[in-house]
This record gives sequence, structure tokens and C-alpha cells, in this order.
Amino acid sequence: MNMRTWIGTAAIAFLSWAAVAEEKDVYRQFVDISVDRNIPLSIDIWANKIFEGEDDKKFLPVIEDFVNSTFSDSFRERTANTYRRIFSKEEMQILAENLMTQICAPIFNTDFIERASGNKSISKEDKISVDRCIAGLQDIDNAEEKLNKLAAINGEFYDASFNVHFEEFIEKLKQQKLIFYIADETRKTLPFIFDEELTWFDIVGEYLVLEYLYTFNDVFREGEKYDFDRESVLNDVCREFKTHFRDYVSVRYLVFDLDSKRVGEATIKLSECS
Repeated sequence: MNMRTWIGTAAIAFLSWAAVAEEKDVYRQFVDISVDRNIPLSIDIWANKIFEGEDDKKFLPVIEDFVNSTFSDSFRERTANTYRRIFSKEEMQILAENLMTQICAPIFNTDFIERASGNKSISKEDKISVDRCIAGLQDIDNAEEKLNKLAAINGEFYDASFNVHFEEFIEKLKQQKLIFYIADETRKTLPFIFDEELTWFDIVGEYLVLEYLYTFNDVFREGEKYDFDRESVLNDVCREFKTHFRDYVSVRYLVFDLDSKRVGEATIKLSECS
């Protein structure tokens, strides 16, 4: 079997079969568990590809959102339907029981998948690992033909789902970088004292959120709140950021009293700007 064809099938098939066997719809459960186990690998691979040499951890929420969107419910159901068409329930059990063994464990890690799916050469040890993993599938009639067919169909499903979400993923990465840039540059000018009551002491970048932090020069009673003029805040946000941020980005203002207790909050999503 072609190595890359095998990886296309195998990367979505490592699971705990014991949890699946009790379910009525073994095909969908097989896909759900295997995809859920594959997601962390996909996140690691994307992080390594995009942010090599950079602090990638702060961008992980964007990558996680992209990977989870790609492996959506509709993608999972289409994949499960492919298994239903190609494998009987008995064959699914054979497939799962072999792929979940420790024998297959060496081929389900980030390094191996990157070597097998890229242009890097496959070592003799890698080939042995794959051969050992699929040796137990000989009890499935025409196993190689079925796996090749499965890989081709599911590869098309993945490509379609990937293409739908990839452009938005790149856009969100750019937006997240802009948020961090604004926060980092603005922080150099802080603290800034507005008046004797209010001090702007920090600004931070969160996941698709730019957050302003203020201190009010007093201690608030229990239940007492700092009241924002939300209409004024909305106007300020729209004026400053409408041409820079997409609709899904938010700007948040937080006020703390002298006891570091949060006493006020206003969050504006750019989609609110007319």
C-alpha cells in the first residue's frame, strides 16, 4: 500500500475500541473518537509549520478553532458514511481492534505523520512500523483496495472542509497578530492617568479580543458598579477600529478598584458598528 495513502487513512483511525464496541453506531463513534485523538496532532503540526521560531502558544486558540472547524460534525458524518459503505460491522471491528493496539502506537505521533505526509524520506524503521500495524487487517477481504478507496474519498472530504475554513483561518491569524501588536505597542505608553479617579494601567491581547484595563482610585462597596456610557464606548470603538478589525473581533474595557476587584465591564463587538 502506498505510504501516504495509508497515512491518509491511519491518521483518522487511532482509538480506544473498548469505548466504541458498546455503541450502536460503531461507525460514527469510530470516527468521533479517532478524530478527537487526531486533533491535538493536527494542532501541533500546524503550530510547527506556521510559527517555527516564534512564540506560538499565544496563537494556539486560533489554530484550535481552525482545526475543530475543519473536523466539523458534517465532516465526521460524511466520513462515517464512507466507512458504512466500505466496511461491514465485522470488518470495522477488525479494523479498530488492530489500529488501537500498541503495535500501531509508533505511527501515531507528530514526527511520524510529518515524515510520511511530507517530502521527507521514509526510514526502514517507519516502514516496519506500518507493516506491523496493518498486518492484522489480512482478515478483511480486499483490505488494501478498501483502504485505498477509503483514503481517496475521505481525502476529498478533508480537502473540501479544509478549503472552506482555511481562508478564514489565515484572516484570523492576521487579526490576532494585529491585536497583539496594538497591545504591545500601546503598553509602552502606559500607565496613563486620565484624571484623579481613573488610570489606564494596561492593555492585553486575548483570543480575538483587545482588552483595556483601568484602575479607579477608590474602593467600591459590595455590589457597587462602575457605570460605562456604552453608547459612547461603542462610538469610540467603531471610530478607532472599524477599518482595522473584522466583525468577529471584540474590544473590552475593564475597571478595577483599589482592592483589585472588577467593578465595571463593557465589551463591544465590531459587528455592532453600523
